[in-house]
Amino acid sequence: MTEIHTPETDLLFQHFATLATGPDGITRLRELILQLAVQGKLGTQDESDEPASLLLERIRKEKERLVKEGKIKASKSLPLVKEGEVLYSIPKGWKIVQLGDVVNYNGRIKTNPEDIPKDAWLLELEDIEKDTSRIVQRLSVGERDPQSTKSSFKTGDVLYGKLRPYLNKVVVAEEDGYCTTEIAPISIYCDILSEYLAYILKSPCFIEYVNSKSYGMKMPRLGTKDAIQAKIPLPPLAEQQRIVEKLDRLMALCDELERQQQQERSTCLRLGTASFAGLQNAESPEEFERQWAQICDTFELMLDCPENVAVLRQTILHLAVQGKLGTQDEGDEPASLVIKKIISERQSWINKENVKIKSISKITKIQRKVMDIDLLTFQIPKSWEICYFEDIAANKKNAIKAGPFGSSLTKSCYIDNGFKIYGQEQVINNDPFIGNYYISEEKYQELKSCAVAPGDILISLVGTIGKILILPEDCQPGIINPRLIKLSLNPLIYLPYIDLYLKTPLVKGILAEESHGGTMDILNLKILKNLPIIFPPLAEQHRIVEKVDRLMALCDQLEAQLKERSGVQERFAKAVVEGIAP
Repeated sequence: MTEIHTPETDLLFQHFATLATGPDGITRLRELILQLAVQGKLGTQDESDEPASLLLERIRKEKERLVKEGKIKASKSLPLVKEGEVLYSIPKGWKIVQLGDVVNYNGRIKTNPEDIPKDAWLLELEDIEKDTSRIVQRLSVGERDPQSTKSSFKTGDVLYGKLRPYLNKVVVAEEDGYCTTEIAPISIYCDILSEYLAYILKSPCFIEYVNSKSYGMKMPRLGTKDAIQAKIPLPPLAEQQRIVEKLDRLMALCDELERQQQQERSTCLRLGTASFAGLQNAESPEEFERQWAQICDTFELMLDCPENVAVLRQTILHLAVQGKLGTQDEGDEPASLVIKKIISERQSWINKENVKIKSISKITKIQRKVMDIDLLTFQIPKSWEICYFEDIAANKKNAIKAGPFGSSLTKSCYIDNGFKIYGQEQVINNDPFIGNYYISEEKYQELKSCAVAPGDILISLVGTIGKILILPEDCQPGIINPRLIKLSLNPLIYLPYIDLYLKTPLVKGILAEESHGGTMDILNLKILKNLPIIFPPLAEQHRIVEKVDRLMALCDQLEAQLKERSGVQERFAKAVVEGIAP
């Protein structure tokens, strides 16, 4: 038969590549192709085909024969398909039928595990890849040692994963075997191709029907009654073959496009990662300029991947604390003098107030310097310094403090209003004003060593570690809970720079490496006290923050452009789809 072109197929092929490159393009394209197939819009009709009504008659007679011979059980007659129950039209010669009228749904024999041959194929849902329906592993009964009843199936049966319809797992059995009862074997009486039925069960209209009928909150599944009453299109047998052949070709083309996109994306990501790494590792101004020029030459290509923008953000932060953003000024007061001044002030305060500051760190300054050499793989500028939070802490007794542990703060202490309890909710969401946990003034006085003030830095200790929040001037008075550490720093410290520094890949890497815990990452006060801080001159800290802000604004613009381009592609794809399959 000469291939027939329809307005729908012409539009599909005209915009095939464009549809594929949009957001979730390949997935949408596969869905569109399947939807066109079930509506008979792939140009596969032939007026000389035997009509589907004659197929139905042969299927009815074959079903009666199998019942009479005792090979299948007799089933109740299903209600007739009413006009208007199907929301799309079908070509002349097709029929809309109910699944239970033309196939035996889930009617294969159930077998106890001890009665199944050890070398038989045993298929589980986990063996089938979502959406693609590829078999990802093939294990025998002996390899699995099943403990529950299994369904048998025969070569050519359509195996339908009825659990969680959004998984979309449908395969045609290539050999006999057994499967979990969450897979329904569908055996065909006659005159329906297994491959055609598998495509129908994966089509958007069938999935939509299944989603509307599935029951169960945690593990939704399709019930047998709803399955056998599902309406499906039945073309002539010869056209079923043509539809399958055409769908096979189109799906293979989608697979090829998907492979190409994955390769291009991988190349794009590798290019971005390598280019940004070269920039970070440049050992001289000349090398830095050369690496930057290479990035500029491939800028548009690299930023075709949104992930590269995230990598660029991290690169900017890393370059900032390496002193490679061109922010140095020989007239700046060296960082060492600032740190000495802060340490001297703090020591004078300790002596004057006769305050005993307990240090939980067992690492000496010399040992810390050795750690710094190991931790830093780059040379910092001459006027910069490395310090620690203890060096730049505020003149107060509990300047660096973890939240209360033990039974001192439990839910029984909470009241409706009073002094706020700051926890991970505020830090992770970067919003000090959310949350409604409070304690009384009496409890606040008891836990005042954990009290917070404007300008304090709060750091998350458990699970999502290293997230930070700087409390604003108008924050509510309160305390931190056991999942946070607070840092109160000397007023000379420029907090926006410390905020920037704590978000760098360097700090994230140190915290991840030093954290402990089995089921989740956990930090402690000792780790934070021994965290090396790369400290530029104060004037340069301001310039670094200003420059990073400008570069991050550029990243915002790049992401907005990518989002807008993605939106245009999505709107175009939607318009094309609506034009093809209204």
